[in-house]
Amino acid sequence: MLMKGYIPECRANTKAGYVQGGSDGMPILGDFAVKYGSKARELGVPTDDLYQALLDTAENTPPDWYRVGRQNTAWKTFGYIPTDWVDPSGSTGLPTREASRATEYALGDFAVRQAAISLGKSAADITNDHYFSKGYFQAGNEPSFEIPWVYHYANRPDLTALRVREVVYNNFNTGIRGIPGNDDSGAMASLLVFHLMGLYPIPASTQLLIGSPFLSSFTIHNNAFGTSTKFTVRGFDPSSLTSAPPTGSGLFVKNVTVNGRVGNLCWIDFHDVVGGGEVVIEVDGDADAAAKNGCGGPLPDSLATGGFKGT
Repeated sequence: MLMKGYIPECRANTKAGYVQGGSDGMPILGDFAVKYGSKARELGVPTDDLYQALLDTAENTPPDWYRVGRQNTAWKTFGYIPTDWVDPSGSTGLPTREASRATEYALGDFAVRQAAISLGKSAADITNDHYFSKGYFQAGNEPSFEIPWVYHYANRPDLTALRVREVVYNNFNTGIRGIPGNDDSGAMASLLVFHLMGLYPIPASTQLLIGSPFLSSFTIHNNAFGTSTKFTVRGFDPSSLTSAPPTGSGLFVKNVTVNGRVGNLCWIDFHDVVGGGEVVIEVDGDADAAAKNGCGGPLPDSLATGGFKGT
């Protein structure tokens, strides 16, 4: 059970003890996820809560890390536990055992990593969620343009779908100051158009990421190629058009076909986008299936997947 936002420490007869080094519950939860993750539901263990407990304990610093949690401010600042260092957050604890605590913190982080893999989570999920939750994301800043789509590279396009809805409805509107900053010769407006179409072009690549369109259908005309390609969103659900779509609304990409040919759920090639014919994107409201299916095939190209194809 999570106590005050952190995995409980050294409890005996309901009495709290002291943290012995790292958070000793982290390796235990990580071990459970690796060995029994597939049986968790049958055993009555909610894996989302389990993983969130690991994540909160690994990311946040409690007011008193001698009784629960870890000295994460120092750990995340230096990558080790320093001596004679005052935490600027005001958090306190017993400032001893720096070397052993660093070793145990590393083991705790390893437990989070192993749990993430076993439960279908991702380090990219963690980093991107942190980026938004801490307010680092600025919709009007060009380096933030692709950030909502980064979940694709962690095999979680379902999270991209939710995040893009949030970004659009919280930052764009049809009134005065309807865009979050300088349009920069159409950059901001172009970004919004791609968000609405459920596509994101990767520069210097023929890949476009596939998201969840805000439209039931649209046609892309390309004068250079003399083509028109129709995009149809099968199962389009107007109730998903909000910053926080209700559970069960048709938002998640279930199937993609390009002129009848089954495609990837995460990305489409530029030549298919401008090749004429029809692209059908089928969506539904099954969040669990979307999380499990991911891209339904190869992830978008990146250095992590071996680099970009020579296309």
